[in-house]
Amino acid sequence: MNVTIPTIESYVLEQMPTCAPRNRGESPILPGGLTDEDAVIRWLATKAAGDGRLADSTLAQYVVEARRLFWYARWIARPISEWTLDDAGNYLAFLRAPDQRAICQTRVRRDDPAWTPFRKALSADSARQSQVIAGSLFKWLVDMQYLRANPFSGFGLAGKRSRAEKKQSRFVEPTALDLTRMAIENRVCPSERQRAKKVRDLFVLDLFAKVGLRTSEATGATMGAIRYALFTTAERDREPDGPAGVWVIDVTSGKGGYPRTVSFAAVMGRLQEYRIAYGLSPLPAAGESTPLILGARRRTPTINVQLPQWRLRNLRQDLGTFDGVTDRSSIYRLIKGIFREALEYWDAKSPIDADSLRHASTHWLRHTFAKSMVDAGGGVVTVSRNLGHADMNTALTYVDDEELKRARETERLLR
Repeated sequence: MNVTIPTIESYVLEQMPTCAPRNRGESPILPGGLTDEDAVIRWLATKAAGDGRLADSTLAQYVVEARRLFWYARWIARPISEWTLDDAGNYLAFLRAPDQRAICQTRVRRDDPAWTPFRKALSADSARQSQVIAGSLFKWLVDMQYLRANPFSGFGLAGKRSRAEKKQSRFVEPTALDLTRMAIENRVCPSERQRAKKVRDLFVLDLFAKVGLRTSEATGATMGAIRYALFTTAERDREPDGPAGVWVIDVTSGKGGYPRTVSFAAVMGRLQEYRIAYGLSPLPAAGESTPLILGARRRTPTINVQLPQWRLRNLRQDLGTFDGVTDRSSIYRLIKGIFREALEYWDAKSPIDADSLRHASTHWLRHTFAKSMVDAGGGVVTVSRNLGHADMNTALTYVDDEELKRARETERLLR
C-alpha cells in the first residue's frame, strides 16, 4: 500500500509477555509478527487510501488519537492489544480528567521526553470524537482478526445534541474585527519586511472572515487558484448592468476531498496590496504556484560560495524567496497573535469588552463568515456550499430563531 503516513511514535513499553495476549488473534490477511504500532499504521494507511480516504486534516486528527492511545498505553504499562474493558473505560475517563503530570507544556518538541499528546482535559464533544475514533480503530483490528474483541464496544455514546442545542456561538463581532484591523493598521513598521508582514496579516484576517476557508484549505491553496470567472450570457442578461464576472478561488483540498469554488471578491483589494508588498504583480497569474499565505522572512538562496553574513543578508534581501505557511498550527498561532496584539493595543488606549478576541481562532472567523452571510439574507444552501459542508443541515447552526423566521416566511408566501 503506497501511502505515506506520519510516524506514530511507539510509547508502549517493550516488555511484551512471553505468550501472546489473550485478546490477540491470528489474522489471515495481515503479515505475521506485527507490533501494535505496525497494525495501527496499517489502519491509518487504509484511511488515507481509496475513494473513501480522509481529508488531510481529518487524517491528522486520527494520528493525534493514535498517539494518545500509545502514550496512555505506556502510562499504564500495558500494550493496547492487552487492553480490557476496564482499561478502555479508564482511558475514556482519563481524556476528560487527565492526571496533571500528563499535561504537556507549550512548545515542547515531540522528541523531548517531557512531551505528551495532552494539552488539557478534553471537552465533552472532543472526548466523544476521541471515543468514536478509538472505537473505529479497535473495530478494524477485530475485523482484521488482529484482536479477538473490541474493549471500546462496551461503551455507548451519548446521543448527539439536537440542532436547537447546538446553535453556534463562537463568532467575532463586527466591532471586534474592526478594532483588530485598526490595531494592525496602526502597527509601527520601520522596515520593509515588517510593512509587508502588516499587509499580509490584514489579508489573512479578512481571508478567514470574508471567504470562510478552513485552515487546511488556506494552507494548501496557491495564488494560481484565484481567477476571474466570466458569467454566462444568460447570467449577464439577467443583470445587464452588473459586472462581466466575479473573482473566485478554486478550493481543491476541501474536507472529504470535495472541491468547490467560492467568491474571492471581498478580499481582492487586500490581495493586491499584499502581493505588491511582497514584490509580486498585483494580480496572480493562471497556474501560479505561489502559496496563498506567505511567511514573513525570505529564504537565503543556496550558493556554492562562502560569503560573510552581511553579504548573505543582502543576497537574501535581493534574491531570496518567501516560503509558504503550510501547516495549520502556524496559521493558528498567527491569528491568535493578531488578536492578542489587538487586545494589547486597545487595552493601552481604553479597556474594551473583548472576551471574543481572547478566545477567537481561525475557526471562529469561519463561523463569523457564515453568520455574516446568514444575517445578510443568505440562504442555507448558499451558506452550506460556500463552507463546503457535506451535510447541509450544519448551516442551520448559524441561523438564529430559524423556526420563527421560517414561520414568518411561510405566512408571507401564503398571503
